[in-house]
Amino acid sequence: MHFTPAAWIVRQFGSNYKVAKAAGRQACTIIRWKKRACGDCRGLIPSEAMPAILMAAVQLGLDVHADDLILGRDLPDPVPTLAQMQPKKPEPAPERAPAPAARRIRRLS
Repeated sequence: MHFTPAAWIVRQFGSNYKVAKAAGRQACTIIRWKKRACGDCRGLIPSEAMPAILMAAVQLGLDVHADDLILGRDLPDPVPTLAQMQPKKPEPAPERAPAPAARRIRRLS
């Protein structure tokens, strides 16, 4: 699963508002970074905002590196592939103890 730079930063900071505060921008600007209309620009962070975001991330101890601001981040896909979903051999059923003999009920009449 690939996260764009803006999506990864928002995920690490926790909200658009926190990224906006770190970058000295408004929250609607951060939303616009994530949802730009042109395909090549979608999710990119402007270069003039990168130093402030990176310094804030380092101060907060977040998992953000300089290349995350440019390239984004690839994470393993949480959905397993077909190779990972190979059928498992069924386990043999445990042997059962024989059922106890039925009890005879005496009727008193």
